[in-house]
Amino acid sequence: MLWWVVGEYSTVLSTRVTELDDYEYALIAGYEAATRTTVLPPPHSVGALIARALKPCRTQGSTVTYLLRDFLTAANGDWRKRIAESTNLFGASSIVPTITALAKTEEFGAVDSIDRVLPNICPGLKMEALITPTDMAQQFYTELVFLKAMGNVEG
Repeated sequence: MLWWVVGEYSTVLSTRVTELDDYEYALIAGYEAATRTTVLPPPHSVGALIARALKPCRTQGSTVTYLLRDFLTAANGDWRKRIAESTNLFGASSIVPTITALAKTEEFGAVDSIDRVLPNICPGLKMEALITPTDMAQQFYTELVFLKAMGNVEG
């Protein structure tokens, strides 16, 4: 994982992190960190590593916040489709809201309907909540590692 952070390169997008915006790379950074986590539970330092992975992005700031739909819209479409197809949400959709949002965005083909549908699928989820890219990446990472531990996600 350390080489991934130091290399400042997204293997999913095949591009340097410096060519990406932080909100555009946040979900993928969480994914790339999760695919490099082989020991569960993960180390406590993973949050700092994810924050460091986002630091070289074009736009970045620890206090800049975005809506969930901003991250969903910015996520690479091919990657989002792969995540939706390789993840089994059966019985877990209410506790993995970010992955559920990606899957439902892919299913509906539009982010517009997510604002109305997702709060019904994940009770208590506030679509108007503002999130930093680092927090979004860490949330997504946590969800992926949880599903990985349950055997519900490939990779």
